[in-house]
Parts: sequence; C-alpha cells; structure tokens
Amino acid sequence: MAPTSKAAAPKKALAAKKAALKGVHGKAVRKIRTSTTFHIPKTLKLARKPKFARKSIPHANRMDQYRVVRNPLNTETSMKKIEEHNTLTFIVDVKANKRQIKDAIKRLYDVEAAKINTLIRPDGYKKAYVRLTADVDALDVANKHTLFPKINVALNPILKSQVDKIEVVLSAQWQIKCCIHRKFYDDEKGRIVDERGCPGPMDYVVDEEVYALQTVRSHMEYLRNMPYQHNSESVATHVPKPKDTNVCMGEVELKRVYTTYTDHDKERFFKLMIEKVLSASATAKQLGIHVRLAQRWALQYEKNPDSIFKKRKNPNRPCIFNDGHNTFILEYIDENKSIVLEQLVERLLQRFEGLKVSKATLYRFVKNECNLSLKKLCFSL
Repeated sequence: MAPTSKAAAPKKALAAKKAALKGVHGKAVRKIRTSTTFHIPKTLKLARKPKFARKSIPHANRMDQYRVVRNPLNTETSMKKIEEHNTLTFIVDVKANKRQIKDAIKRLYDVEAAKINTLIRPDGYKKAYVRLTADVDALDVANKHTLFPKINVALNPILKSQVDKIEVVLSAQWQIKCCIHRKFYDDEKGRIVDERGCPGPMDYVVDEEVYALQTVRSHMEYLRNMPYQHNSESVATHVPKPKDTNVCMGEVELKRVYTTYTDHDKERFFKLMIEKVLSASATAKQLGIHVRLAQRWALQYEKNPDSIFKKRKNPNRPCIFNDGHNTFILEYIDENKSIVLEQLVERLLQRFEGLKVSKATLYRFVKNECNLSLKKLCFSL
C-alpha cells in the first residue's frame, strides 16, 4: 500500500499546481438534466408592513341575503310543490351557491332548509328548490311572509258581490253572538231589558228584505252544501241494465255526456282559490271540477280577468243566405204561386253566381226564415 501512495503523490501535486494556475473555473462540468422544469431558487420573502391602510373602511359583503334571493315564484308548478312536497321555489343570483342560498333563507324567513336543488332556466335565470324540514309547513311560511301576491277582487264585480254577502253574514253572526252573551232582566213594567236598559232581541222589528241568516260552521262546508246549478235541463243518471245471458253484438253509442259549468261554479272556484291561497288543481279537486279545465280558467284569469264570464259566440257556421236572398225568394214566390222547390233552386243559381245550396238547406231556410210552407203533391191514378 505504501508504494502506491508514493507513486500517486507527484500526480496529485501536478493537479494542484494546474488548479492553482487556472483557477476554480478551469474545468467546466455540465449538469445532467432529467426534467424540463426549472425553478427559481427560494429566497427570503418578508411580509408587508404598510405605513397606512389602503382602504379606510372595509367593503360590505357583496353577496348578502338580499342579493342571493331575488324573488319567490308563485306559478302553478310552484304552488303544487308547496302543497305536495313542502318545497319553496325562488329565483336566485347566478353566482350564488347552495350554502349561500341556505344562509339567505335562514336570515330572510327564519326557517331551516333540508335540501336545496338548483338549475339554470333557458332564459338565463337560476332557480332554487328549497325543501323545508318536516317540522315546518311551506304553506304557512308562504302565507306568513306573503310570498303570493294578493289578487284584487275588485277586478271582478261578481266575485266582489259574493265577498260582500259573506261579510254581511259574518257581521250578522257576530251581532247574534253578542246578543247571546247579554243578560236580560224584568224592569217590573212588563218589559225585558238588558243591563243598559235596551230592549231584548224579541222586541226588534225584523225587516223582511234583509238577507236570510244561517249558521255556517266553516267555509268548506258552506261550499259543499251549496246547490249545484246546471245550464242544461237534462241530467245524466246511471240506469242499471238487466243482465242477459245471451251474448249479442250491439251498436256502439258514440254520444258523450259533457259537463257544463255555470258562472256560479266559476265564482265558487275563484273564491276558494283566492281566499285559501290554493292551486288550481287543489281547488278543483275539492269542488269536483275537472283539473285541466280549472287550470285553463286560472291561466285565462291571469291574462284577462274580465274574459272569464264573457259569453262565447255561436261556433256554428254562418248562414249562406242573407237579406238579398230572402227578398228575392219572397218576390219570386209571390209572382209564381205554383212554383216547386227544384225550380226555386234553379232560379237562385241563375240569379246569384257562385251560390252553392242544396234542396234541403233551401227548404229549411224557406220554412224557418221566410215563414212559408211547401206542400208535396200526391197524384192518384
């Protein structure tokens, strides 16, 4: 081992000599790179110490509860969600998330949300479905915070008259209740008076023209007990047919029994829907009205309240005869007493170009409008 170290000593001395003469940068060694990512070496970074604040007052929260919740929805679908699923529907800010919506509902309406679902509508607005907890009723929350707009009953005079009548009945019931709790005494003069000296209720003169008063237990019972009115005189009844053991093929009856509703039925429907803040489907189920028809009534009332009770025009085809045809037929029959129906049809077609009429139509027009009768001749041999 000793000879080896003695032989390597001169080489080591020569290398030290070269390094001393050329310096430390005399031999460049390239570093092997195995990645294309380069990082700046980390240096000391001190925290900022400003001499003064850049803002004197911090900015308020830009996403507060009033910006998160824009407005509630009171459409037909939203009301159905309230009744059946205990869910409120709102239009919220597009940037709001579910946590912000839940906090906003808690601050605005003081209720807890069990679950929240959101979606973006085709018009760009964001809709939020807020399902409340089981201990809170969504309908009570909507009525308490007036999430539904109040419908002006004065727009419809018929509904206003019905509301006035109910107010008169309730006022009369309150007066009767007050009379029940009054105490009456005999004033030793043959009169019955109360504590104030006023006569008893039997001494008042009852006017025969006032409203007939009747005790109404609840509004629902009042609507159920009201007589149902029908425009048509015919009433469809089910008549059980006797069972026949012999099987026979009969003709199919194509006639349908259509249900028609009067203006009185519409008044009952809108009165219950407005006062109880119910949807059209729920109101229709309680009153026995077809659901789709009730929804069309509600949609028509939103567009134009005055068009609910308008009479529809006759959908039948207009008559092809006018006053000119009537005058021509009367004058021609006066000149020719023995004219027949075929001749009258030919004469009409010659006189009025483009007129298309059958003998049956002309016969009905002459019989009903012209007050004429045509006789059929019978020849006997």
